[in-house]
Amino acid sequence: MKKMEHQYFGQLNLAVTDDVDVIWEKEIQGIDTCLWLEKNVEPSTGILDFCAQFLENIDDKIKEARKALIAYLNDDSYYIDFHIEECELEDLPSDITEFVSKMTVTNVDLWIDSEQPHIAMDFMIAPDESDEILCVKFGEDAKIIAIDWES
Repeated sequence: MKKMEHQYFGQLNLAVTDDVDVIWEKEIQGIDTCLWLEKNVEPSTGILDFCAQFLENIDDKIKEARKALIAYLNDDSYYIDFHIEECELEDLPSDITEFVSKMTVTNVDLWIDSEQPHIAMDFMIAPDESDEILCVKFGEDAKIIAIDWES
């Protein structure tokens, strides 16, 4: 069984059996956090260091993501309208900044694959009433590369 030791993540089992497997998971500040590895991909120490540094600076990354979400919703507020009108969650704020401040980070997924490693941070407004996510994706340089509405 192939293993790798990393200062932050500890011992990682690299024997991926599916197309992609979780090789490390932990709850960080109440956020489910997983390190995903694609089959037949060997993570470099540099990529693991990048992921570890991202997690060590998670508060700053959440603030950065919230700013990007405010800009995203200023361009298109349908995500807010959907939750207030379609999900009938009238108690949600219609002010974009206030709405984003009430969103919860539910997951952080660190993806190491054959393409470009990236990090996905899932934000939800009402996880008990809606499965709709605004996913903020960070690229290899820890800069935001996309915001996607997912469910």
